[in-house]
Amino acid sequence: MRKVLAIVRRELIAYFSSPLAYMVLTAFLLMQGYIFYLIVSFLNQPGTQAMTPLRLFFGGTIFFWLFLLFVVPVITMRLIAEERRSGTIEPLLTAPVTEGQVIAGKFL
Repeated sequence: MRKVLAIVRRELIAYFSSPLAYMVLTAFLLMQGYIFYLIVSFLNQPGTQAMTPLRLFFGGTIFFWLFLLFVVPVITMRLIAEERRSGTIEPLLTAPVTEGQVIAGKFL
């Protein structure tokens, strides 16, 4: 677990030094803000139940899950491609970590 956390820490530091991380976070926050706006406008309609919008927001709308389904693997693939491009994939894979730990560290 320590090895995976070390990889996660290294990747987060590297990832947040690029503007791509901030663009992804901005897109995610804009999407969540729009969903919140839709829920609040739904609550303003007379005769709505309070539980339904909360279930939509916290249960996850299809937009939330589609965003996570597509963006997280793309970011993980980009991190692995960056390792190959920079030539640091060989030392990483020969370190005393398994391939699964490397993938888990980059996915988290």
